[in-house]
Parts: sequence; C-alpha cells; structure tokens
Amino acid sequence: MSSPGQAPIASVVGDAAPVGAGADVAPTKLPPGAAVKLVAVRGLKVGVEYPVYEGANYIGRSDENPVDIDLDDQEPQERSWISRQHCLLTLGNDELVVEDLNSANGTYVDRQRVAPGQKRGLAPGNVIQLGTIHLKVTV
Repeated sequence: MSSPGQAPIASVVGDAAPVGAGADVAPTKLPPGAAVKLVAVRGLKVGVEYPVYEGANYIGRSDENPVDIDLDDQEPQERSWISRQHCLLTLGNDELVVEDLNSANGTYVDRQRVAPGQKRGLAPGNVIQLGTIHLKVTV
C-alpha cells in the first residue's frame, strides 16, 4: 500500500517486485553468483535468451558503437523502435540496475517509464520494454 502523498504501487508482472512510479527504485538482492539473463517474451524471436554479465551491459542496435545485447534482429528492418544505445544494465554486488540512455522511445519496467539518467533496480520477473520488445529478467 502507498502512504498519503505517495504514488500508488503499480501491478506486478509474474513474481516481480512491486514498482512505484517516479523516483529511483532500489534493486533486489540476487542470489550470490546467479546467472542473470533476459528472455525475449515479445519480439520477432520470442524465447531468445541474452546473458547479462558482471559490469556494464549496453542494450541497443549494433553499428559503429557496439552493444553487449544486440536487439537488431528482434524488430522488422523497415521500422525500428530501439535506439543504437538504448539503455544500460549494470550487474554488480548481486544487484541489477537499468538506466535509460536518453533513448528516442523510452525504457519501461513493468509498464513504468524509466526517465533518462534514472536508475531503476530490477528483480527476477521484471519485464523491460524497449520499443516493441519485451525482455523478462530471469536467474
């Protein structure tokens, strides 16, 4: 429940942690040494798994600036909603955080927009939306 003056808590997807609107959301502690991955639940290639490595993981479409998770083949070539460097996932200290990199179409977690420069903690079950692509956080 939310307190007076606070935004209501949004519904959750799967077993994800509740998400509040607006400010930064702290990450949930992941099991030590957990193998974190993103699984495409919406896109041209549903079920594709993208491993998330310790440190910085750039997500976007590969070009002259490489990305760690390339989603170029998840959207039709004639219309792309993914920016070249769309967002940044950071895995460290058994925590996972997403940050929008001022993308044209935004980054969403469980249908809540992550403002550019805002850090949003993630938990298993959270769904990240980048354009028309949905990626579920799993361990």
